[in-house]
Amino acid sequence: MKQNLTIINKQIHKRLTLIVAALCLLLSGNFSSLYAQVRVEVGKAEARPLFAVSSNIILDAAITPNLNIEVPLGRQWSVYTEYTFPWWVTKGNNRAWQIQKWDLGGRYWFNRHRQPMDVLSGHFIGLDVAGGYYDIEPNHRGWQGEAVLATVEYGYAWYASRNWRVQIYIGAGWLGTEYRYYQATEGDQHLIYQNTGRFSWFGPTKAGVSIQYLFHYNKKH
Repeated sequence: MKQNLTIINKQIHKRLTLIVAALCLLLSGNFSSLYAQVRVEVGKAEARPLFAVSSNIILDAAITPNLNIEVPLGRQWSVYTEYTFPWWVTKGNNRAWQIQKWDLGGRYWFNRHRQPMDVLSGHFIGLDVAGGYYDIEPNHRGWQGEAVLATVEYGYAWYASRNWRVQIYIGAGWLGTEYRYYQATEGDQHLIYQNTGRFSWFGPTKAGVSIQYLFHYNKKH
C-alpha cells in the first residue's frame, strides 16, 4: 500500500513539475515579448509641430513680398505675425511702391485634430490687427501716410502632407489712414506737399492664397 502511494506521489509531483515548467516558459515568453514591445515604443519618436512659415502668393505676384509665421497653440488655436515689405522705386525716381506693414492675429480652427501634426488644417476664423506706413507714387505724384487695420477673417487650409498646407482666406473690417498728397518737382528730386487728409474704409481688407510649411520636432517616448 505504501509503495503504491509513493509511486502515485512521484507521478503527481512529476506532472506538477512539468506544468510549472510549462507555465514558466509561457510567462517568460510573454514577458520577453512585452519587454521588447515596450522597448520599441520607448525608442519611438513622435513628430510634434513647432511653427509654420508661409507667403501670400497673390501679394507675391503683385511684387509685394511678405512673410507669415504662425504658431499652433493646442489643437484648435493659433497665433501669427506677418510682415509685408515692398520697397520699390524706379530708376527715374518717378514711381514708388513702398509699404511697411506688420500684422498680429489669432485663429480658431473648427477641426479637433486627432494627431499633433494635423494642426493648421480645415476651416478657421480669425482676428487680425495691423499697422504701418506707405509711399505710393504712380507717376510724379503720390501719397505718403500711416495706416491701421482691424480685420475679421474666414478661411480654409488644405492638408497637403504632414508638413505642407495650402490656405485660402478673405477678411473684412476697417482701415484708417492719415495721408499727405504730394507732387514731385522736375526730376523728382523734391516733393511738394499739396494737402493732407484722413480716410476711413469699411469693407474687404484682406484676401490671400498662401503656401505654408510646418516645421516640427521629434519627441521620444
